[in-house]
Amino acid sequence: MNESPAPSPQPGPAPSTRTTTYVAPRRTIRLTMPDGWAHAVLAGVEAVFIAWALLACGAVGAYATVASNPWMGKASWESAFRLGSDLLGFSLGAPLNAAGVAYRAVPTLFLIIIIVILRLLLRSGRGFPASALWFAVPAFSTVAFLIVGGGSYTHWWQAYPGALGVPLIASAWAYADAKGGWKTLAGGRDWLHEGLRQGFILILVTVLLSGAALTWTLMAHAEEMKAIHALLLTGSRSADALIVAVQALYAPTWIAWALAWLTGPGVWIGIDALHSPAATSSEPIPGIPVLGAVPTSTPGMIVVLIPILVAALSGAVLGRVRKRRGLADQVRTGGVAVSLFALVLVVWLPTSVLHLGIERMSRLGPDLLPLFFAVLFEIGAVFLLAEVCVHPRFIEFLRLQWRISRLGPGQTARDLAPVTPRSSALDDGARGDEGDRADADETEKEDDLAEEARSSQALDPLPAADGDHEACGGAPAEQAGADRVRADATGAEAQAPRAKAPVPPIPVPLEEVLGEATRRIPAVKSPALQAAEGRGASTAGAPEEDDEAETRMRHDGE
Repeated sequence: MNESPAPSPQPGPAPSTRTTTYVAPRRTIRLTMPDGWAHAVLAGVEAVFIAWALLACGAVGAYATVASNPWMGKASWESAFRLGSDLLGFSLGAPLNAAGVAYRAVPTLFLIIIIVILRLLLRSGRGFPASALWFAVPAFSTVAFLIVGGGSYTHWWQAYPGALGVPLIASAWAYADAKGGWKTLAGGRDWLHEGLRQGFILILVTVLLSGAALTWTLMAHAEEMKAIHALLLTGSRSADALIVAVQALYAPTWIAWALAWLTGPGVWIGIDALHSPAATSSEPIPGIPVLGAVPTSTPGMIVVLIPILVAALSGAVLGRVRKRRGLADQVRTGGVAVSLFALVLVVWLPTSVLHLGIERMSRLGPDLLPLFFAVLFEIGAVFLLAEVCVHPRFIEFLRLQWRISRLGPGQTARDLAPVTPRSSALDDGARGDEGDRADADETEKEDDLAEEARSSQALDPLPAADGDHEACGGAPAEQAGADRVRADATGAEAQAPRAKAPVPPIPVPLEEVLGEATRRIPAVKSPALQAAEGRGASTAGAPEEDDEAETRMRHDGE
């Protein structure tokens, strides 16, 4: 008997294991570039190359005009073209090292031109976030350092003042415009915005004053400048124009020198030649034509009264025209203006010091610290003091102190006579929403008082008895006629539009005043009078039209 083998059991699937790994969430920092950053980077790079191209073309053009001058020595066209990189570093504040001598003279006007060019290039990013404009700063600085590093007479790291300052100023200017102006950046503080505006006005007044003084001295010493210019051996009009253009690039420097002479510290033309209102020197000057206009007379320190008077006049005018509501706001506004003025001086005055050689020529320009404090006190402090002194509240304070000083022995400030009411100049000079709200509250109170007076006069007196007319000595017919006239006038007044201005109270006739004490209420009352008495409790709060309607009903009942 054949038996089939039993089937062997199939092995089951092996048990599966699952491993779960838990990863705790970590904080991640995402750095994203704002939209429009590429436009700002491109604007910064373009501004640097434009500056370098202007200087390189100027160097080549200068060599073309004076190539025959014996002073040029072994200079060539190639060296003139490569000089563009050195001139860029020289313009950005790096000293130019030649033959072991460091020359440093920043053409401030050229830097201002580059700032304006970069600001115009940044206008291409107006449709993008304002934060993207700051990318022009690293772009401008990096490319400027690379170009200056290719020069032969300058070091790239020494050009950081202009490489960082120029794009910062241009980017801040563009950022403020993109945010809606300085008023928006002030955060709604009117005194801060007004202080910035007055600071710019003070800077402009100072520049105009120094520019006027510079123009006067240039015209007065024109012959001396022509004599120095003739020593340069220029043989063509193009060479003359080149020399004039180079001196014009230092116009802010000459304006700062004129300001130093006006305020008293003076200017050093060499380490041993000080020119100021109280001192002068007969030492030789460098062969720069504009230096022939340095004053050689000594009018004395009375000259410093000119900037003081100009600053006082400017502060007084702005203090009266743009006065604030409170004295504290006026002080804060002037403080912001003077602070901005001081910041501009810190950036501007160091560029007015020149180093054109060794020994005597190692120092041309004013002493920075004496000039800074002289300008700050003679112009900034005087401006602030004048702006505060013309404020109406300060004037009232001075008047009060004068009255106190005139008191006799044993008297105090409480013994003073009542002071005149508050000056209307304070209300006229009020600024801001606070003054508007105060005026609105006063007008609303006056309207409420006028409406209350009109409501009290709208109700006619109750009709008197027959004996009352005889006691008062008046004819009943005349009294009734007067009541009808008043009722008609009251109805006409109800139909006329309500005036906003306060209305004077209506005079009450003498017979009504005399009859008020003897008035008697009749025994039989008309329906209109009964309805009026029933609603008497709500008459005080009802509108003026309801009161006038009740008055007409009462007269109809009579």
